[in-house]
Amino acid sequence: MPIRPLIPDKDMRLNTDNLSIGMAAFRLPGRSARMLFKGSFSRLADNSILSQGKTGFIMAPFGKDLPLLWLEAEDIQQLSHLSPADLIPGAESPVSTQRQRIHLADKDEYTKQVANIRELINSGHAGKVVLSRQILIPATQSHKPAALFNMLCDLYPDAFVYLTSFPGYGTWAGASPETLIQYRGSSIRTMALAGTRDALSPAEWSAKEQDEHAFVSRYILDHLQQQGCTGITVTAPFTVKAGRLEHLRTDITALSSIQQLPAIVNALHPTPAVCGLPTLKAETVIRQTEKHDRTYYTGYLGPVLAGEISLFVNLRCMQMINGGILVYVGGGLTALSDPVAEWEETGLKSTTLLPVIEKMQNLAD
Repeated sequence: MPIRPLIPDKDMRLNTDNLSIGMAAFRLPGRSARMLFKGSFSRLADNSILSQGKTGFIMAPFGKDLPLLWLEAEDIQQLSHLSPADLIPGAESPVSTQRQRIHLADKDEYTKQVANIRELINSGHAGKVVLSRQILIPATQSHKPAALFNMLCDLYPDAFVYLTSFPGYGTWAGASPETLIQYRGSSIRTMALAGTRDALSPAEWSAKEQDEHAFVSRYILDHLQQQGCTGITVTAPFTVKAGRLEHLRTDITALSSIQQLPAIVNALHPTPAVCGLPTLKAETVIRQTEKHDRTYYTGYLGPVLAGEISLFVNLRCMQMINGGILVYVGGGLTALSDPVAEWEETGLKSTTLLPVIEKMQNLAD
């Protein structure tokens, strides 16, 4: 179901002047404090601001066709709960989709896409490709973003939970299980998170899931070494639970300077967990196959503080639009991928958000 194409405004994309007031509410994994940043926001051409000692919140897109969004934290609050009164004007209103392609692939279309990509992988065109789709939840009387944020915090204590609103870029929310990078005192922590199954599954991890995880682990290690990181340590893969899902995870630590951080982030993003390998070939397949615009889905985002920078991959996320709420889900495809199983995996991943949205909408009745 296509809805109007996105035609990026090149003059707008690289404008770094302050535009208006934005907001970012967030709760870091394993912590109880819910933080709220408000302030002027800018559109950035690159991520060099990560090494400049500023305090704020960054939100980067999947590709290079949209700007990085930077929120200068001029007003910082710690909250027990986020209330509607804490939101900036317009945060509860759906945003226009005039410049964004939306396409709702059904099961038949999605499974055919998976089969086509599997053929490309088997022919040697790529090693792994991550395919995504959108799910549209029709609008109700109110989107209730503050209630949604609070519910996500309560349900997913080990996820990075956020709610952002930037004029012209809309209101986004999510509960990401994946750290892109955390920097504190010259120490870097990151993770390989790939391979997904139902938490109730009695089966062992399949060869496809283990291969998918290995792609991501090797990629991260290689790029940290190429960027000159030292003291690299790696754990053995282990299983972590995220709601109704389980993932394979490997934790990785290293040492680096703050000046190296922007380049390290650029080297890691997008990881094979959200794009594939080789990166440029996988991204080409994605753009030729997906009929929707990912925009900030599978980008990265998070708070930037003087002593600690925490960036997360924008997964298990949703975007509020004028037709309702767009939920983004996807999965990694390899030579062993089964089209029907891949469709079912995206449905399983949607269970992180869909029950929360349904409950939130009931509050509006």
